[in-house]
Amino acid sequence: MTTEPATTKTSLWGYAIRLLLKHGEVFGKGGPWIALLGFLVLEWLAHSSAELMVQASESLFRWHLSGALVNASMGVGLPVVVFMGSAWALASRLQRIEEKTAGDAIEPVAAPIFPHRGLIASVSWVSEAARAPVEVAMVPAPGSGPNHREELLRSLYKTSWGPLAAAVELHRGRLKHVWLLCSPQVHRDFALVKNTIQFLAGPGVAVEEVPLADRNSVREARQKIEGIYGTLDALGLRENQVIADITSGNSAMTAGMVLASLDEQRHVQYLSQDPRESLLVDGKPRTDLTAVFRYVETSPNDVARAFIGLLQKPRT
Repeated sequence: MTTEPATTKTSLWGYAIRLLLKHGEVFGKGGPWIALLGFLVLEWLAHSSAELMVQASESLFRWHLSGALVNASMGVGLPVVVFMGSAWALASRLQRIEEKTAGDAIEPVAAPIFPHRGLIASVSWVSEAARAPVEVAMVPAPGSGPNHREELLRSLYKTSWGPLAAAVELHRGRLKHVWLLCSPQVHRDFALVKNTIQFLAGPGVAVEEVPLADRNSVREARQKIEGIYGTLDALGLRENQVIADITSGNSAMTAGMVLASLDEQRHVQYLSQDPRESLLVDGKPRTDLTAVFRYVETSPNDVARAFIGLLQKPRT
């Protein structure tokens, strides 16, 4: 019989001191000035509170307190109490976060993805050589029947449009609206991408272009996605019925999408970058797409870890 070694839990104040020693550089050169400003504000509040206390004691209880004594007590006591209380609250919160995520991998555990009614994604750039087979596959060969869909998916999965096509396939059972971030470099491809999405998910699916003036602007991408969420009420959609796919596009678009999705009601997914989980299996389009997509239950911690994990893996 084996026993686990005893562990000692760091006291909260010990944790606070260790945290300050470990992360004090976060404040940089501005740290002393921030501390001074905070001290001055607290001093002003303390003296204002002292004056009110003296006046209240005289008018309500007929107590004649020494203004100087009250000023001195409040001037020292209030800043100390506020500082100690703030440090305790901050340390308590950060300690819980650290304990909760101490054993977490960078990439969150996969969770089942249910079909969503809305999809936000980015359109990646493709070369002319990669674009041509998709255009050909969009025109069904005589007698191709069901094979037409398989041939189109096969052509798409061989390009950088593959993750977007797979995301549409994943949600096509309920999909009603798709928003596509498009940089000026891919604007010419929007019509073809729209046609492929409506072929895969049905002609009733609305596909909307969301143009970006600067493909390298994280701020613009974030603002455009925030704008999408702002239109959902008019479309009869809730935030948790829309999912953002962070696989396609460049890193700035992905970062903007992540920053706009730091809310538990805003869902995020991405396609696994593991070469063993290819979209093509023995030359045929994969059918078990839930096995290769990762769903992130969006909290700031989880989305950040997912984004870091995505960036650490090479893109195809």
